[in-house]
Amino acid sequence: MAVKLTLANAFVGIAAVIGFFVISGFVIHFPYRNGKPLHVYEFYSKRLLRIVLPLLVMFLLCWMFKLKVPFVVWSLYCEIIYYLFYPLLYRYLVNTPKNIDIFIVGSIMLALLAIGWFTNDFSVLLQHKVKETANFHTPNHLLNWIFGFPAWLMGVRIAVHFDKIANSDTAFKKVVLLRVLIWLVAMTCSVLRFHFAVSYKITFIPAFSYLCYLWIATEISYYTAHRPIRWLENGGKWSYSIYLFHMIFVDLYLHLIQPESVFAHILKLIIVLAFCYAMYLLVERPSHQLIKRIKLR
Repeated sequence: MAVKLTLANAFVGIAAVIGFFVISGFVIHFPYRNGKPLHVYEFYSKRLLRIVLPLLVMFLLCWMFKLKVPFVVWSLYCEIIYYLFYPLLYRYLVNTPKNIDIFIVGSIMLALLAIGWFTNDFSVLLQHKVKETANFHTPNHLLNWIFGFPAWLMGVRIAVHFDKIANSDTAFKKVVLLRVLIWLVAMTCSVLRFHFAVSYKITFIPAFSYLCYLWIATEISYYTAHRPIRWLENGGKWSYSIYLFHMIFVDLYLHLIQPESVFAHILKLIIVLAFCYAMYLLVERPSHQLIKRIKLR
């Protein structure tokens, strides 16, 4: 029973999305952490085109092959809203970086209020209606950004305190400990969601989001002073293509082949990754090259 429960909850996709939000917040604010001027039009054009151009290709493929749009796009809509919000956030951080803590506390309060006002997550928990337990995201894309915002702002906080984090002496065993801890806690959140009516929104805001913040800050601290694993670093360059296109190619593969053997599942993985890499070469990388040429003031 314990083995079955572990395997069923070993891979928690939404936990990875929370980690992605933290990383995104860090990446967005990192170039501006020391007061570098923000040119709003250039920022909007580069950041939005970077995310929207591959997204449009994904929509086109779904239309061509009559496929359902992958549900993962909800997090990309959140990203777009965060990008739109960032210039305002920058104004309050450029001279007073400590304001980030006020924004984080405010975002947590806003998220908890939104859970109570717009969802039934708390009532489902109190009545222990396991089958009615909701996912982290909702069908309302204009609401989801509120739930992921605390994690994104925590990533901004890492950028604000980057110099302190980078200069701290972090042992590799601490990195490993946090990796194991983040996996175990993600599994626990999955068990709570599917067996005890505790939604991801309740466990992730702010507890799991804060744990992701600690973990990613520790990773950044360690790898600032040590060489990263090269093949993983290279894989990160086309991770957006994997995230955006993998479900499309999985669906197309399943239309042709119903994998029943281990070999068939391995073949599915190889083919899907190959097509995702092709999308990186054909769509994502050219988008990056186009964006680098944009200079607006």
